[in-house]
Amino acid sequence: MTAAVRAFADQYAPEGLIVFVEASDHATFDVARDLWRLRLAGWFDAAVAVLVGRTTAPGSPSLTQGEAVASVLGDRDVPVLTDVDLGHVPPQLTRVTGALADLSTGAGTADPAPAMTGSRTPGGAPRSRAPQPADGVARHVRRATPDDAHDVAELQVAAWRAAYRGLLPDEYLSSLSVAALQETWSQRLAGGGDVLLAVAGAPLGFISYGSGDPAAGEPTGQVFAFYVHPDRWGTGVGRLLHEAALLTLVDAGHRRVVLWVLDTNERARRCYEHLGWWPDGATQVEALGGVQVSVLRYVRQLPAQ
Repeated sequence: MTAAVRAFADQYAPEGLIVFVEASDHATFDVARDLWRLRLAGWFDAAVAVLVGRTTAPGSPSLTQGEAVASVLGDRDVPVLTDVDLGHVPPQLTRVTGALADLSTGAGTADPAPAMTGSRTPGGAPRSRAPQPADGVARHVRRATPDDAHDVAELQVAAWRAAYRGLLPDEYLSSLSVAALQETWSQRLAGGGDVLLAVAGAPLGFISYGSGDPAAGEPTGQVFAFYVHPDRWGTGVGRLLHEAALLTLVDAGHRRVVLWVLDTNERARRCYEHLGWWPDGATQVEALGGVQVSVLRYVRQLPAQ
């Protein structure tokens, strides 16, 4: 279906699509999960605006309906309107799929905008606008391919040299080879490894994940690598990748997820704890950079599908 949407856009709407999504009575976490599925499948790639229909479902104490939409689409440099008077919730105004349309938001017009849905908000007034990222740079998340191996390797080297300075020997960090890591990532990606890449023209960060220890008592996923370019630390790139990966793990049926982190990496541990992870007491010693280091296991529960 994604290929059909792209073909429609290329043939009939080279200027872009106005994409309309009906929220109906979906709860907030369902809305976020479903939007991530659509986004990772490429449904919003050609969008010049996104409309999310009104829902009768209340928000949750930790995530409002607007925040659910913003968590997925808030970094896109296009108008994103929620609570639109269209769909299965009254007043159920009519839309014409495939018609030409423009979208007046009060702050400007998405014009021209040949529309996937032919929809506009009544009166042209926006209900809400998803916030822009902290650094003002629009970015999106997509699956990495073997062609991205060099970019992934460069991100890992840059992140390691910044994050592990003073924690691992300088000689080891200086010796890290993009070429060697590129070969490793090329093989992993060619073999179907799950890696998400955040990009905004240039690559910003990546996260590698998949199934964890099969001996665990419940379906367990694992984050194997999670790095953001140091220039993008604190801009929301990590959270964007984190949310996308965890939602994908939920869709795969996992009930919890684990990762291992260097015990002296206080910055990384604070970030994980801020994202809802906690150490479960498991530790192990590994050889890294010619020295013995201690790593801690962090765990995070995942919601049921």
